[in-house]
Amino acid sequence: MKAVLFDLDDTLYPEMDFVRSAFGAVAADLGADVGIDAGFTRMRLLQILRRDGRGRVFDDFLHQQRIYTPERVARMLMVYRTHFPSLRLHADVVPTLEWLRSSGVALGIVTDGLSYVQRAKVEALGLEPKVDVVVCTDDLGPRCGKPSRAGFERALETLGVSPIRAAYIGNDATKDFLGPRLLGMTAIHIVRPGVPQAEPPSPDHAPHIVVTRLGDALVAQRRRVS
Repeated sequence: MKAVLFDLDDTLYPEMDFVRSAFGAVAADLGADVGIDAGFTRMRLLQILRRDGRGRVFDDFLHQQRIYTPERVARMLMVYRTHFPSLRLHADVVPTLEWLRSSGVALGIVTDGLSYVQRAKVEALGLEPKVDVVVCTDDLGPRCGKPSRAGFERALETLGVSPIRAAYIGNDATKDFLGPRLLGMTAIHIVRPGVPQAEPPSPDHAPHIVVTRLGDALVAQRRRVS
């Protein structure tokens, strides 16, 4: 194995950490504007999210408080996306990255989402000096997000590694593994506690290996190719 690529959200850190951080920033900004207690706002935003899921959290909160305007929704969304987040890596990430680096394995990240949001996460997590390439599929153009192969191809071209000598580790079976499998990479699904899991929509979307810790992923990969 010459290269390992990683998904970002919920693979290397808990994505809810970003949501909580962003809601805190949004609540502080709204409080400065209209005087609502930031702690109350953050709590209610999280409650609405847990109850209804994503989509209209800000709209619903503002309607509940009778202060809804389209401009306030746009402001909250802007703060959500542009704040500098407070994040932490999963405990198994740094030891795994250091072990791979010491073994001469090239490392990369391939992530969907708005590029400036994802790169702020990478910076906040201190990941940039720990990997060799970060590919945000948003930078590659329309229809380049997973399950497209485009992000994986770009990362491996940058690293100069053949797909058959590379693995991808992600957490979402609906989109993470089709692209790597089509390229001939090893697809590894890491199942993190508390992260909802979906069934792969087809056999081609399914991972080759399923693990619960990053270190186990690399042991399983070595067994698979030995």
